[in-house]
Amino acid sequence: MRDEAGTSQIGLRYRNEVFDIDYGSVIVSKDKLGGAYSGMGYKFTPAPPQPTKTYVVKVDPLIDSVVFLQTGYSGSFEPMIVRYPDGTPVDCNDTANVQCVSLNGGLVQFVQVNTNGVGGEYQAVIDAGPTGSGTFSFNAMASSPVGVTGLGQYARSFTPQRLRLDFGRSTDDGLLTGWFQRTNGVQMGEQFMFYDDGAHDDGDAGDGRFGSGPYVAPERVSPISGSAASSMPTPSRAAIPCPMTSSRWT
Repeated sequence: MRDEAGTSQIGLRYRNEVFDIDYGSVIVSKDKLGGAYSGMGYKFTPAPPQPTKTYVVKVDPLIDSVVFLQTGYSGSFEPMIVRYPDGTPVDCNDTANVQCVSLNGGLVQFVQVNTNGVGGEYQAVIDAGPTGSGTFSFNAMASSPVGVTGLGQYARSFTPQRLRLDFGRSTDDGLLTGWFQRTNGVQMGEQFMFYDDGAHDDGDAGDGRFGSGPYVAPERVSPISGSAASSMPTPSRAAIPCPMTSSRWT
């Protein structure tokens, strides 16, 4: 047992198998010889009940629909109240634009709202039911027609090269701002521009394919993904795989 603890992780992982959502984990011992031994145990104390909570979710107008999911673990809950950016409550009877599902006596509540191009701050209000308290988690998800695909693979180069991507649609000004980031989310190097003008190895102007200006990656970095942001009235952002291969990248 003691030797196995030196190459093991000990903790708790919570996963909602119904909705296929992983809420994360808590690790109390990782690769530690003293992490476990015969007769040893761990005690995990549940979090105290949470009070009434209002969640504010910023929604881009390019998003088709937004989903609000409450997963309760104990206690009871009132029906979740979702409000549009103007404060109007979402009506679950508006079946053309809203879908509401309640399971397990209201412990699990699902509200999906078609935005119809209305962006801004949506609100979801969760309140305890007759028991006066309850424990729960909350998640918001969205679907959008905007999808970004990297075009091609790139090798580490000491000479300028163009990066290309397919945004699925053009932007108001035919421009995107791009950058690379490390695995911890920290931006790597300077931002650079993508153009949908037919003059940057991007196909035809306005076809939704973008090419960058001449780009030289910074040295001694290990990018695994890139990001692109549009300059639309309400900016949208998407992370895209942009594989780069070279043994010189450290």
